[in-house]
Amino acid sequence: MKKKVENIIIVCDNCGEHFVNGDGFTCYTDDPDGGNILSEATSSGWLDIDGRQYCEDCWHYDDEDNIVCSDGRKYNGNTHEPVIERVNAADGTAQN
Repeated sequence: MKKKVENIIIVCDNCGEHFVNGDGFTCYTDDPDGGNILSEATSSGWLDIDGRQYCEDCWHYDDEDNIVCSDGRKYNGNTHEPVIERVNAADGTAQN
């Protein structure tokens, strides 16, 4: 019998890469919320922060121990709170 199942995979929010564990799996059928595969991803260098996932190629620590993501987001390395370096006083948006 064939049966359709839904699975959760982990995809980098920056580059779109799919996480594949050491055994070649991208998901598990007994992992309805994706927690197990996400745990494996973070254990292998992926970042799970602020509702986003980043592969190991799409984030790094800067000289001040902040987490810098390739999509321009920056987070405090200890608290994982967003870091806004310069803010436009008129509308509150971050400026580069």
